[in-house]
Amino acid sequence: MSKLTIGLAQLNSNDDVNRNVDQVIKLIESIPVGVDIVFFPENSLFFRINEKDSVGYLDIRGEELKKIAKACSYKKVHAHLGSVALMENGTPTNSSILISSTGQVIRSYTKIHLFDIQLNQEKAIRESDCFRRGEVPSIFTLKGWRFGQTICYDIRFSELYRYYSSMNVDALLIPAAFLKKTGIAHWHTLNRARAIESQSFVISSAQMGPHYSKQGEHLVRETFGHALCVSPWGEVLVDMERAPAIQIVELDKTQIENVKKQIPMDSHRWATPTSWKACEISLD
Repeated sequence: MSKLTIGLAQLNSNDDVNRNVDQVIKLIESIPVGVDIVFFPENSLFFRINEKDSVGYLDIRGEELKKIAKACSYKKVHAHLGSVALMENGTPTNSSILISSTGQVIRSYTKIHLFDIQLNQEKAIRESDCFRRGEVPSIFTLKGWRFGQTICYDIRFSELYRYYSSMNVDALLIPAAFLKKTGIAHWHTLNRARAIESQSFVISSAQMGPHYSKQGEHLVRETFGHALCVSPWGEVLVDMERAPAIQIVELDKTQIENVKKQIPMDSHRWATPTSWKACEISLD
């Protein structure tokens, strides 16, 4: 199929799982007829606000996901939960969940690059304290469209997107809960760069803050928001400014073909980086 109709979601999740599940279901119930799949952001069902709290890991066979699967079946729409904190066989992961229009629940990708960073004058963040990283990229297909899956911090590692491009994906998924500080500096630039270099669509659902803890408004986190859909040319098709909300977008593969016809990057690639041997010149 040349065209695909998607829902791009922006959420305001927190540490109340039931609230978050209700938020996702209400958005699914609001989707008009004809939407093929809706994309939700990272931390869709649990977003830890107080770092002293334990992570609310979910079970892939748990009631929370069953409720969302039931809503998808009723609306006859597929859903991609950008990431959920999962515990499977004693292993904690930050994983994407794909829910089919018939209610099938699949762990479809596990975040490869964990967010261990230290910004100037700010407390260090160590996602690896809570999760075990994924090992492999993952692609899923819907109505002839190929989707390469990533999560948030993955966006900074271009080699992952180069791999997906080599596998001829039509769209890259980058569900996120981007910090406000790094979002202002890097979010739009990185999303547009991934679309331009891959000559594919980029679909980046997002969390938007402030996020208030169920323990009280004195506990709060801030995320950048700005869920994006970017064309293969690098044009921002959608830039969302409120949450919770869904924006309906029609994607057309002819846009990919048009860009590749104008700038045939694939036919210009003469080697892979792993086969290169740099020429080194010293002026010392």
